[in-house]
Amino acid sequence: MRITVLGAPPTSLKLRGVSLKTTSWDEAWEDEGASLHLQDQDLLILNFGEWSEDDADTIGGAFHDILTPSAVRDILIAKGTVVILGSVSAIEKESGDNITGWIDFDLGWEHGAGAVIKATSEDSHPLFTSFISKTKRFEGSLSWAELDLSSDSVYAPRTESLRTHRYGLIQRNYAVTKAGRPVAFSLQLVSSVTGLLPPVSTAKDELGSVFFLPQPDLPWEEAFRIIVEEFAGNTGANVPTWVATLTAPGQSEIDSAISAAEGRLRQIEAELEFLRDERGSVRAILALLYETGPPLEEIVWSALEELGATVERPLAKVNKEDGWISVAIGGVVKEGVLEIKSTAKKQHSIEGIRQAGEWKTRTANERLRLFKPIFIGSAMVKAEPTAREDPFADDFVKTAKIHGAAALRAEDLYYAIVAKHENRLDRDAFWSRVFESEGVVDVSDLV
Repeated sequence: MRITVLGAPPTSLKLRGVSLKTTSWDEAWEDEGASLHLQDQDLLILNFGEWSEDDADTIGGAFHDILTPSAVRDILIAKGTVVILGSVSAIEKESGDNITGWIDFDLGWEHGAGAVIKATSEDSHPLFTSFISKTKRFEGSLSWAELDLSSDSVYAPRTESLRTHRYGLIQRNYAVTKAGRPVAFSLQLVSSVTGLLPPVSTAKDELGSVFFLPQPDLPWEEAFRIIVEEFAGNTGANVPTWVATLTAPGQSEIDSAISAAEGRLRQIEAELEFLRDERGSVRAILALLYETGPPLEEIVWSALEELGATVERPLAKVNKEDGWISVAIGGVVKEGVLEIKSTAKKQHSIEGIRQAGEWKTRTANERLRLFKPIFIGSAMVKAEPTAREDPFADDFVKTAKIHGAAALRAEDLYYAIVAKHENRLDRDAFWSRVFESEGVVDVSDLV
């Protein structure tokens, strides 16, 4: 049995006869599902409890590339199962996208949270007793469920060899709101084939199901165990335990090959994990172009260090200095005090550069020597860097000159790091420009 879980951390759960793969949403986005082979799965679990705002932003593109109607249809026709854990209703409301479009089901939702969930006696399923008893809240409920039978749907009726193939749905409810709307339910695909010539005959077949479950008040590992054991835990249950001690003819060679393949796989997985970590590390510097608040401060400090500065981070965030730097230039040590700001607006407020001047005075009084006030800012953070306007207004620049402050864009740090990696950056020239400037620092000719 093959099981794939999207939106989940690695698991230690092992089941006999089960090939189990878990992957995070980020990993699924990265390779656009190419390595997942979703259409070949017997059980596909989607954990929307791990869904983030960033995932919602990409839902219109990558999500629909990974999960296609034909892939889900193939799972259901093979009598496999899809389990959706978490609130589809809430995610669709937040993203504004029909995320269940990938199953070619037409679902209508009642968008509204509640705290009353009750089990139904209409249909029974052992999975839901444990879930319902530990689910205290829902984020949305089902209004209607229909199969998309339009001409471009994978479930559109088709006629071939004097027979018409049709699909339908059987809905089973397991838990409902106080008003009777389903919050835990399944939709089973059924097919029928009708002959066109007399005597007319119809054959029906019940296929796989898509289960919709609310997020239970359970740790992910426990919720995951309940789901997997319910759908796959009985694999091999009728085989006597002593059979496991026997070796079938020809099995030893295959066991050796499996062991060798698993060793290679572990090595490849370790290498892949290392490379993904490395990729994440090198891409971290891109945060200079969009981050705000404390995350921007962290990446600015790291960028300054990569460019050769020694950074003293503030011990506590009390709306004072954003740190201090020292840089050796030609044997002379230069020191600066930092003010780091971000804004979605086109230009920085004059208050930011006034604060830099205040930190200059405050630091001089505390350390009994002068520090260069350095303002590092990121404006129009929602826009691409090439679309951003001049972030420093005339009154900002005048105030910077009054305080002897240098004003630098966060993007300039990023471009300087790019130049450093391409062996184009003159480090001393860059820092000399920063410490000698009063007003806006122009490093365009250096980066």
